[in-house]
Amino acid sequence: ETSRSWNKRRNKVESSFVRMIPFKYLLLTTFLILVASPIVLAAWSSPQTFSISQQPTEWLEKGTPSPDHLLLFHFGIKPRNPEILEKKLFEVSSPSSPFFGRHLTIDQIREISGPSSDDISLFKAWLSDYSINPTRLQPYLFGDLFEIPLTVSEAEKLLHTKYQTFVHVQDSSLIVTRTSQYSLPSEIAEILDVVGPTVRFPNPLANRPLRSSPYLELETYTNSNNDTNPTITPEYLLALYGIGNATNPYTGNSQAVGSFLEQYYSPTDLQMFFNQYVPSMSGQTPLLEGLNLPNKPGIEANLDIQYIMGVGRFLNTTFISTSGRSQDNLENEPFLKFLYNLGNNTNPPFVISISYDDYEDTVSYAYGSRVNVELQRNGARGISLLSASGDGGVEGAQPRNCTVFVPTFPADSPYITAVGGTAIYNGTEIAANLTGGGFSNYWNRPEYQQAAVSNYFDVASYLPPSDVYNATGAGFPDVSAMAIDFVIAYKGQFGLVDGTSCATPTFSSLIAVLNGFRFAAGKSSLGYLNLIFYANPSVFNDIVYGHNPGCGTDGYTAAPGWDPL
Repeated sequence: ETSRSWNKRRNKVESSFVRMIPFKYLLLTTFLILVASPIVLAAWSSPQTFSISQQPTEWLEKGTPSPDHLLLFHFGIKPRNPEILEKKLFEVSSPSSPFFGRHLTIDQIREISGPSSDDISLFKAWLSDYSINPTRLQPYLFGDLFEIPLTVSEAEKLLHTKYQTFVHVQDSSLIVTRTSQYSLPSEIAEILDVVGPTVRFPNPLANRPLRSSPYLELETYTNSNNDTNPTITPEYLLALYGIGNATNPYTGNSQAVGSFLEQYYSPTDLQMFFNQYVPSMSGQTPLLEGLNLPNKPGIEANLDIQYIMGVGRFLNTTFISTSGRSQDNLENEPFLKFLYNLGNNTNPPFVISISYDDYEDTVSYAYGSRVNVELQRNGARGISLLSASGDGGVEGAQPRNCTVFVPTFPADSPYITAVGGTAIYNGTEIAANLTGGGFSNYWNRPEYQQAAVSNYFDVASYLPPSDVYNATGAGFPDVSAMAIDFVIAYKGQFGLVDGTSCATPTFSSLIAVLNGFRFAAGKSSLGYLNLIFYANPSVFNDIVYGHNPGCGTDGYTAAPGWDPL
């Protein structure tokens, strides 16, 4: 229902109400309307209630937040024309399309998928009825995702709910404010697909790299396959992937890593790493977008920035920090906040590596669908977005107890390029047994994957029981790279780490290097990568050995061609 029709309905109701009341009682009636429960709420339809499906066991309730505590809210109006948006993305991303490389502008994308003026008016009218001035909304260039700080008191009245404070069982410094359910008027629920923070809990410990050996033990390391895996450095990767001493031929080229949930990098450790392993990069520093606390470095953040810069050398590199809690104590959905900032960036990096994962079953379908839209929009702009596939094998982002396979989000999205992990065994590159992979329970298999995935089911020598995974879902990862025994500098020492969060910045930097050669030849960035990759499988080294166990099974087994490893 549009705001115009809603206003007509409300005006009609109010006019009829006035005509029914004798004039001598009109003043008393007006007084009662002003002082009683907000009668204006009767103008809205009956509410729809949204609840959390299951309280996460890793978050414990620890009291009630102050009414003045600030929450950084995101409201998303459902985008228009999702089929047209996907069509345009595929047109500019398919190497066989005459529109390949002709990426879209923000204005063009907004024209395709931006909100209607009626929906915006209705949304703002709803806020106004709860004394929230719509001028407080922060702008978003695509026009349908809004950011606004609200106090707990304002949010509770708007959403007819009560908020609680929760602390993480493994890290008491991780504190969030959430609710178990909230309500929206039916006409507002019909136009919104993002309302948060509400019932979605973050997974701050997902996809953190695993230490493969104690620090300072940099000799060859015996892995779980009882064979020596080489110690991985940028020089090793450059030789392995045939980059050699190639340098960036285009000064406008760029790459970035996305960092989340208070993962900061140490500039001192970065220079220590460069001095030891990439001397030519000594003194080079990344640009910073967001907050960084150098005295509180994280293994993940150090790993990401050291390898994307160590392999993708002399590129304009940005460390994009999106914290779960920022300096002024606001809380947010970190991945959605990241996409919001990216959508507002008129000069974004051409390649972005994301080592942030969640279990698909902890992400609502509506939230994941909205993330898919933002991924499509940024892919259509010519941005390559790559995500780690997780470190729990078929158990998801990290190992967990399960009886059915757990896909990893956002790696399972058809609109991002998921990166799995490999290792060396007897001199052969195989799938690392930690690599996340499988099939989405939310997203259907895209057309560009049909031939590759069908081939896997035809040639795989072993398949898991059919009742533990969704054989018709989107498959992931799309590509893989080395993921075991990466040397990093951390808190003034060298050590080794494992994980697809090693593979992702590595592969991302290779894409950035390729972009540089395209730019130098007068061509566009590669942008959304999946259509290119699935149309040209012969350019990759085919990994045909290995498996990714979990959930009491051997997981999936590698086979000729694409496989979910």
